This record gives sequence, structure tokens and C-alpha cells, in this order.
Amino acid sequence: METSSSRRATRRGKAALFLTALLTLGGCQEDAEAPPLAGPSGLGFAIEMEANPAFLNADGASTSTITIAVSGPDGKPVAGKPLFVQHDGDGLMYPAGAALGALQTGISLATDGSGVARVVYRAGLIADRLITIRCEPYSTDAGFTGELPRSVFIHQR
Repeated sequence: METSSSRRATRRGKAALFLTALLTLGGCQEDAEAPPLAGPSGLGFAIEMEANPAFLNADGASTSTITIAVSGPDGKPVAGKPLFVQHDGDGLMYPAGAALGALQTGISLATDGSGVARVVYRAGLIADRLITIRCEPYSTDAGFTGELPRSVFIHQR
């Protein structure tokens, strides 16, 4: 036997369920527009690296030119961007253009007017090695800029 208080509770429950469904469906709009995109979708600077050639003889004389291209958040080349470049091979590395200076474990150089910097790696004498050339933005202040280092590989055989 149903009492009047249980009928009221059932009606309240049904009303709450109806109101929830109505509010949920009211929030769904087929003609809703996505907000416009704002800001860059990547990091502040994009660094692209290429080693040419990517395979060297372990003869102490063969060389590979590493090209580093830097672009900003707008996709345009960044001129004068200081970079720090280092390697883990047994060969030598030197800038193909003007260097900002030698650092303890690598070299510092800046991009040219077209946002490009180049270094040359001269092969060492140890064969069957994968040499990593690593590049990251460089700054004289201690602030973290948020850019991630990039790498390119040279096969020394």
C-alpha cells in the first residue's frame, strides 16, 4: 500500500530526473561554434637540424656539415639566436661561420640573418659509433627559456 508521503517522494524523484535531463539536453547545441585559436601551438622556438652527410668514415678527416634552422612562434626565421652545440664523439667540431665563443663542453654560435647556423663535425678514429650532435638555445642569463634541446645523429663507421 502506497502512502501519500511515498507518492510525493516518487513525484519529486521523477521531477528531479526530468529537470536534470532538461538541463543536460539544453546545454547541447548543434550550432555551437568553437572559439578561435589563439597563440602558438608549439614552444617559443622551433629548432630543426640536419647532418649532411649522415655517414662518415672513421678516418679522422671526413666531415659532416650540421645545419641548424631556428624559427619563432610565428614560423619566421630567427636571426641572431644564440645556440649551444656539443657532441659526444671522438672527433672535432667547429663552427662553419662566426662563433660567439668556446664553452667548456661545446661551442656557442648565433643564427645568421636567415635563422640558420652551421657547424662542421670532423670524424674521429673509432669505428661503429653513433655520434650525437646536440643543440639548444643559449643565453647568458640563468632564466629557463622552456626550449627543448634537439639532436641529430651521425654514423661513424
